[in-house]
Amino acid sequence: MLPTEPQPRSALIAYGTETGNAQDLAETISLLTARLRYATDVLELDSILNPLDLCKYSVVIFPISTTGQGDLPSNSRSFWRRLLRRSLPPTALSGLAFSTFGIGDSSYPHFNHAARKLQKRLLLLGARPVHPPGEADEQLSDGVDGTFLPWLAGLRSALLSAHPLPGSLNPLPDTYIPPPRWPLSLCPDLEGKALDPQPRIPSAIPATLVQVSRLTPTTYFQDVRHLIFSIPYTSYPPGSTVTIYPPNPSWAITSLLKLQSWQAEADTSLTLPDIHPLPNLPPGPTTLRILLTHHLTLLSPPRRTFFTSVLPFATSDAERSRLSDFADPLRPDELHDYTTRPRRSILEVLADFPSVCIPISAVLAIFPPLKGRQFSIASGGPLTSFPGAHTPTTYYGGLDANASFPSKDKFSRVDVLAAIVDYQTILRQPRRGLCTAYLAQLKVGTTINVTLTRPATPIFPRNLNVPLTLVGTGTGVAPLRAALWERFAMASSGQRVAGVTFVIGARSKELDYYFGEEWSLMTGMGLTVSTAFSREGRGVYVQEKIAKQDVAESVRMSVKNGGWVVVCGRAGNMPRAVRRVVGEVLGEADGGVDELEKQGRWKVECW
Repeated sequence: MLPTEPQPRSALIAYGTETGNAQDLAETISLLTARLRYATDVLELDSILNPLDLCKYSVVIFPISTTGQGDLPSNSRSFWRRLLRRSLPPTALSGLAFSTFGIGDSSYPHFNHAARKLQKRLLLLGARPVHPPGEADEQLSDGVDGTFLPWLAGLRSALLSAHPLPGSLNPLPDTYIPPPRWPLSLCPDLEGKALDPQPRIPSAIPATLVQVSRLTPTTYFQDVRHLIFSIPYTSYPPGSTVTIYPPNPSWAITSLLKLQSWQAEADTSLTLPDIHPLPNLPPGPTTLRILLTHHLTLLSPPRRTFFTSVLPFATSDAERSRLSDFADPLRPDELHDYTTRPRRSILEVLADFPSVCIPISAVLAIFPPLKGRQFSIASGGPLTSFPGAHTPTTYYGGLDANASFPSKDKFSRVDVLAAIVDYQTILRQPRRGLCTAYLAQLKVGTTINVTLTRPATPIFPRNLNVPLTLVGTGTGVAPLRAALWERFAMASSGQRVAGVTFVIGARSKELDYYFGEEWSLMTGMGLTVSTAFSREGRGVYVQEKIAKQDVAESVRMSVKNGGWVVVCGRAGNMPRAVRRVVGEVLGEADGGVDELEKQGRWKVECW
């Protein structure tokens, strides 16, 4: 809850995050402001109902990530709409001192666009920057820290200059850890009261697994599955995503309860503060077991703030020394070697530090919220509904033609292409992705809660007369399949549809050429498919295929006629290489990729 009156020497860290990166930075910034003796609040942006309330703080810092096609994260969009209200005069935020820090990925076209939009809008409303904005690029070798840590040091100096400490008062030492935020309380008196163990996910819909099949050979190292769900009838455009919310496995919860000697209190009722960081938690009392099962992260590598948070609860001097090393922002290599490279989980870290005894009251402040996992929906056009009695079998799209289907009038179809994460770390420890392991064990007929999200900014042109160049690698073909089926449906109904150049990257036709049998069915829509198999013959990659004369000419003509280019697959080298080659194909005379970006015709959907 925001203060009702202006607060002396106060700071708000208001973050926008999709995966938790910006929230972690918010916690780090809050440590800095607390040590500078600011009364500090940390809130997600959407919890700020009135932008004018920002002026009640001495300073507001906005760490924010960019998602999708330059969009704000989902927990920031309501706040952004409020900030864009025309009723706000140019001086509305003249009492606000602020700074922004953006987290982005330079392989996307709209790099750090969310932070830049926010910065611009705050300035237009009269806010004054207390420190220059910072921008991090996740693709750089030194990651976010390479930019964030120097920016944070500059912020410290700027805040001490803007708000000097009175008299002989000095900043608190760097070893100071503020009391845990969001304390939990054991309430045995509530025993026997019915508790709701299931997450209450805003806008959740039930999804029932209708069919699942493995698309890769059992001899292939990667298990990739095609899952088909039914949901209550709704429509969605290509580029939409479905978010799945996996629970932590019971063995992990049992291990943590034993490590921390929490077994006796695991099912005792707990009360939470009015404000807490778990949006999916039902109101009323809960239990530690419920929190650990559905709401808190146990099996992901910890971030730096985790080590800072558990440091006060270590009783061994040797362990405190090691924890201090990992918490030290000036020693990023040690943290990287201990957690990131071996993918060591929070649970394993606590096993390595047996003297750390976390009080139950501090659990919410130490374990990060458990996030859902987004998947690009792979169904479009006729594949968004289930077959009726007269539907041609070519429309089944992976469904067993002899199976019984949900009613097409009451249910919609959602296809997911999921690579099951299962590997060994450099420490030879097995690792399974939490969400994909959950999907792998789902039985047909199981119903789970999901959320369906339509793209805030279109990934594909709504006008199907616009030509398309599609580039997809691996499971990145999922959203492209949805777009192609939509175009095929329109072409089959007699509508005019522009041509599509489709460049697909895979290891080989026999191993991971997902949905390859479907492309030949899409006749009459001007679809040209070019394959790039990196493990067949001499091997070729998608960027090399685009550079070949026939494909290059198709791309050039498509763009000349107003076409879009959409690139999907794994983030990193691929989208950068495709951008470079397409730029060479177009040349300066066509304005290159930069001009396509300005016109919103260059789209990247990578992960």
